[in-house]
Parts: sequence; structure tokens; C-alpha cells
Amino acid sequence: MEFLTMDQVQEKYNISKATALNWVRLGNLGNFKQGELVISQDDLEKYHMGRLQNRRNKLNREDAFIPQKYVADQRYLKLVSEIIKISGKYKTIKNYKEKILLVIIYKLLLKEGVIHNIEEVIQDVDKLNPVLNNILVEGLGSLVIGPQDYLLQKELLDLEIHEGEGDLLGLLYLSLKGQGHKNKVGSYYTPQSVVKRIIEDLSIDYTSIPRSLDPTCGSGTFLMEQYKKLIEMFGECKKLEIVKSLHGWDTDPIAVALCKINLILLSRTLCVDNIKVNNSLGVKEKGQFDLVIGNPPWGYKFKANEVKELGFSKGSMDSFIMFILKGMDLIKYKGKLCFCLPYSFMNVKSHEHIRRELLKKYKIISITDLGVPFDGVFSGSIILKVSKETHDEYPISLESLDCFVKVKKTDICSMPLCNFSFVKSNATYDIVKKINGKNVITLKNKATFALGIVTGNNSNYIKNEAFREWEPIIKGTEIYKYGIRHGGNYINFDRNKFQQVAPTETYRANEKLIYRFINKSLTFAYDCDGLLTLNSANIVIPKIPGLNIKYIMAVLNSRVIQFYYQNIFPSIKVLRHQIESLPIPVVDEWTQNRVISKVDNIINCNDPKLKEIIYGEIDSMVFNIFQLNEKEVKTIVREVEVRNLIK
Repeated sequence: MEFLTMDQVQEKYNISKATALNWVRLGNLGNFKQGELVISQDDLEKYHMGRLQNRRNKLNREDAFIPQKYVADQRYLKLVSEIIKISGKYKTIKNYKEKILLVIIYKLLLKEGVIHNIEEVIQDVDKLNPVLNNILVEGLGSLVIGPQDYLLQKELLDLEIHEGEGDLLGLLYLSLKGQGHKNKVGSYYTPQSVVKRIIEDLSIDYTSIPRSLDPTCGSGTFLMEQYKKLIEMFGECKKLEIVKSLHGWDTDPIAVALCKINLILLSRTLCVDNIKVNNSLGVKEKGQFDLVIGNPPWGYKFKANEVKELGFSKGSMDSFIMFILKGMDLIKYKGKLCFCLPYSFMNVKSHEHIRRELLKKYKIISITDLGVPFDGVFSGSIILKVSKETHDEYPISLESLDCFVKVKKTDICSMPLCNFSFVKSNATYDIVKKINGKNVITLKNKATFALGIVTGNNSNYIKNEAFREWEPIIKGTEIYKYGIRHGGNYINFDRNKFQQVAPTETYRANEKLIYRFINKSLTFAYDCDGLLTLNSANIVIPKIPGLNIKYIMAVLNSRVIQFYYQNIFPSIKVLRHQIESLPIPVVDEWTQNRVISKVDNIINCNDPKLKEIIYGEIDSMVFNIFQLNEKEVKTIVREVEVRNLIK
């Protein structure tokens, strides 16, 4: 039997040491040979394959999911719900989903007068227009609805399709797909309300019919709305030119067929040759289009070799970033790209490179907050609008439900990660810029950071009573500004038992700051007792020459820095790169000592009301250090709540 060391396991499966230890614990794997932990390769492979199968089962779920936000028309939602109920009775029929789509397509073609007899077409597809027949064969295959499908056909034909608005075929296709499909490819069809908003905003700039592309067109929602807007602007007389101006690419043949049918139903023409099965990321041509629009897949991470094969230079990359880069290649000079994207584009560290590239090479016109528009997706979304031109300076519009501000390109470039944020007003942004002004320093490369202990099984290792050689352990909820309130949990610190643990000397440091990891507010406490922490309470040890750790804590705990943080990094997780980006004023020893004196007072105070008073006094000092005026101070105090974090 072959055994692997922990280092070999990490290398073979490309996982961290913490993950490898977690596999050992969860899979009951591992033996000690000559004092070293080793794992049987056979046992490890069985465990790994089991994990992969569980993941596949989640991704391949086929339970129906009707995206309620995709169309606004309740009649379409009700109709699709009825069809899904019908489909449940015929799952044993081969290709039942495709056959359902085909019958509904026939019903829509009949309703719009494109065909005149469904039964006749079903019995003899040669009676269908050759263009339509080719579209359906390319998308759905050479389906034959035979006698064995009679009951399914009859139930579907008995349904009444009312006049409605929106993409009925797309809604049905989405609902018939497996629940896990959208997670596999990161593909989420865009709600009609979002599409209308994007098309309406873009239409302001049209002086002629633009050559438009949706590089991930799906069933054609964006192209349908673009067609309607262009007809409204340029008239029915330009119908043929408008249809020919619309281009849609997708790797899903069924979606492409549905897109073609949708445009045929809408325009009453068969000129849909520009809608194609095509992987837009592999297209080599450049500068073909006036406009690139859509909602590219998010969250699918291309591997480094896939990225290289598609002609991109950077290593592993999120799918939406690749579509942005390809989209900018595909548009002409001064052409526009307008994409619906995840909120993470705004400020996540791993997306810093795409923000910098867009700011350097192109002109970001606007970013608009959409809230949470997608069914089954809990993260926020934005609309990004970019022009293929470059300027040293220009205003960027940032719009959310409660604000509209214009910020300078150079101001965004001066932010810690070139990150964007929906601030409440230009006055708010001016304060943020002032806080991040002159004579400040950050903790980047000037601090030791450490995670709290990940035991792997808290119920086994954490007890609410102290046994011999057990010691207190601190949770995140026990951390307050300047103080720690031990909640009565204890641990026997045997670092070899735990899933993840920082170097012992970090926990035992003479002085360290402990902060809450999950919290909207920055909350730092001082520790000089070598306390242990769980991973909800992480550690930072500042090492800025000439700046005292207690002074730094006072700045980090202040309303000023909280104001800066919540406007730049709106997050419920306090991450290392965020802390490393916070501005800390460089001041003389006398100024520091005045602050430190108050910090010592608040640390040693047991009266909550008096603590609040001292906190206010420290805050006043920090306001002065940042040279904020009375109006700016009032704005910060109004927007920052700290009451429940001082105890």
C-alpha cells in the first residue's frame, strides 16, 4: 500500500495544509509512521472521489426553478408553472424537455401567424419553412413528436397563451433546466426590468443604428429590447436594417435557437443569420461593433491553461473579467460596452487588475447599483458602462438607490485598491479623500497578521469550564472597542490537534490587537496577556516605527476610520487587505502620548457610561489629528454608530 506525506497530498491535489488536515479529520484518514502523519493513497482517492460526486450531485440537480424576476408578466409565470407541472408527468419520455419547448414554439408561431396548422407541421416537418426548420434542428435536434407523445402534446396544445410581454421561451427554458445548471457555468439570465434599464440608458447616445453584439445572448432578452428601442427611435421602415444590426453569440445551441425564434416572432422577418453558436472568447477579430451588451457568466473561474488557450495573458481568471476584456477588443474606437456584473467588481482585491486596466486604457462612464435583482443569487449586481477611448481625467458617475455622485478618475486611482464605492454624496467622498490625505501611513508590510484557531470541532475542544492546563479562549463576539469580555470558554492548547493554528509566538506576543472578523464595524481590543483566540477573532501586531500600538488602535477604533471603512469597503467581513489599506496619521510622540493616556483610561475603566465619555474624548483627538472641520465631524458622527461596541 502506497502512502503520501502531507506535503505530497497538498501538491497532488493543489490544496492548502489546512484543507489537507480537514480531509484527514472528516475522512478519518491518516496514520503515523516513524512520527510522521501519512495517508493511504487508496483511502485518499476514495475520499476525494466521494467529495467530487457530492459536488456533481449538487450541480446536476434537475428540480425545476422558475425565476420569478425574469419577466414581469404574471400570466407568463403562471403559464410556465402549469407547463412545469405537466412536464413532471412525462419525464420518462426521451427528450421530453426539448419536445415541450418545440410544441410551445409551434404555438407561438401559430399565434403570430408564422405557421397555420400545428398538427400538420408536427406530422410533416417539411411543411415548415426551411429557415425555421433549420433553426429548430440546429437547436433542438431532429425531434419527432410521435404517437407515444400524444398525451404530452395534447396537454400542451390545450394551454392558452395570452398576449404578454417578455421572453416566454427563455423563462420556460430556464425553468426546465436543472437547478444546478446556472451554478455550473455561472450563467444567470437577466431580469427584463434590468435589461430595459440598460437599453434605455444606452439609447440616449444613438444618432444612427448601432451594430450591436450580445456575446452571451442566451434566448435573446437584450437583443429583443434593443430591437424594440431601435424601432421606436428609427421606425418600422428601418426594420430590416435593425434586425441585421443585431448580433448574438452563445455556446448553447438551444438558447441560440430560442433567440432566433424570439427575433423572428418580434420582427416578422427571417433575417437572423447574425445569431450564432459561437464562443465569443475565442474570436480573434477586433473592432467590429459599436456596442457590446449583456450579462456575461460570473463566478466560473477559468484555469490558467484555459485562459492561455483563449489568448489571454493573465493566469486564472473569473469568467466575467475575460468577457470584459474580450468585449473591449470587439468594439470600435468610442464604441461602448455595457454589462451587468457582480458587485464584487467594485472592490474585491482579486479584481483590482481589471479595474486598473479599464481606468488606464478606457473611459469608465458609469457604474449603477442594481441591488439584488436575480432569483436565487444573494450577492448584489451592478451595471458597468465603458467607452473605448482614453483620457487622463474625467468624471465617473456612481448611482445607487439613495445617491448619485460623480468622482474623478484620478481619485479612484488613488484609492487603496482602485476600488469603487456608492457613497452618499460628493461631500462624503470629499471627506474620504481628506482622510486618505497627506502624512498618513498604512499597515501594509508593517504588521504581523494571524487568524484565530480553527479547531475543526469546537464541541470537542472548547469547554465552558477550566480544567487543569486549560486556558481562556476568545471569540469574536467577546471583542469590543478597547476591551475583551471573556465569555467563559476554555481550551487545552495542543496545537497539533487543530485544523489551523497560527505560530504560538503570535498568540503569546507581549502586545497585540484582536479584532472581530465578522462585523460591519471595525472593532479592535488590546491584549498584553497572550490570550488565545478562535478564528472569529483575528490578530494584528502593528510594526510601524515610531507609532505606538495603542495609538494605532485608537485610530482604528475611531469614528473617522469607521467612516472611511464603511464608504470604501462595505463588507461584513473585516479582511486583512482592508486593514492594511486604512490610513494612519503619522504624529509626534507628544500627540501620541496624549491619545495613549486616554486609551489607558478606557482600557482600565469598568463603567460603561464613563467609557463612552472617554471614547468621545479620544475621538475628538483623532478628529483634530485628521484636521477635520466642524461640518465634516458632524457628518461622520451622524453616519457612524459605535454605542453597542463600547462595553
